[in-house]
Amino acid sequence: MGNKRAMGDVILSVEQLRKSFGGLVAVDNISFDVERGVILGLAGPNGAGKTVTINLLTGIIQPDSGRVLFKGRDVTRLKPYQRNRLGIGRTYQIVRIFPKMTVLENLLFAMQNKDVRHTLRSIFNMRKNDYYEHVEKAYELLRIVGLEQLAEQEANMLSYGQKKILSFISIIATNPEPELILLDEPMAGLHPSIIEKFTQYIREFNKRGKTFVIVEHNMRVLTSLSSELIVMDKGRIIARGEPSEVRRMQHVIEAYLGRRR
Repeated sequence: MGNKRAMGDVILSVEQLRKSFGGLVAVDNISFDVERGVILGLAGPNGAGKTVTINLLTGIIQPDSGRVLFKGRDVTRLKPYQRNRLGIGRTYQIVRIFPKMTVLENLLFAMQNKDVRHTLRSIFNMRKNDYYEHVEKAYELLRIVGLEQLAEQEANMLSYGQKKILSFISIIATNPEPELILLDEPMAGLHPSIIEKFTQYIREFNKRGKTFVIVEHNMRVLTSLSSELIVMDKGRIIARGEPSEVRRMQHVIEAYLGRRR
């Protein structure tokens, strides 16, 4: 795949990662690198192992074997909050926001210590200068995604698409800001017009230096958005490369549609 990369360009390395549940091998000795600044798409049919892979990368579950390295550091046994503090953020298939908080309060919450027991107290005890800095940053993020006018509205009043976008920028707002962001089915259930806007927002934050790994079933969206595409099937990587080329590969088509008799 082109010239050999310098090690300094690799933000995430996956080495021989394996995970099984009982007799089912969900992730089968996969290895790949993620270059800093790319948008890497992770595709595959249902049951291919995509979400399990994301959960392994973020520490939600532990692998049976293999390693995950972030900026050269072995983070395989670190907990999710420890990886978050190092600069790894993620969204989930199910929207995770605080519905009774305002849109602005959701972002202020994200900017605080991720230990929930202390977060609300830290917001109220924040120095005035720090508070205004956080509010300014929150409004900047809201302006980018077109939610600025809804800052004082309760999050439960947002549309489903707006809630997904709020969940997304809440990850961006995390302190410290993540360098690597993993998105799990970000476009699921969204209207095409919202999908178009969402892809624009991802591109905008990518231009601002964020690296993305995106799991998405919508192959058309993933092809247009990603700079590289990995396809998984039955826990293994079956293809990687430039998206428009990968999606034309016969074995990739067969993995999605079934083999010809």
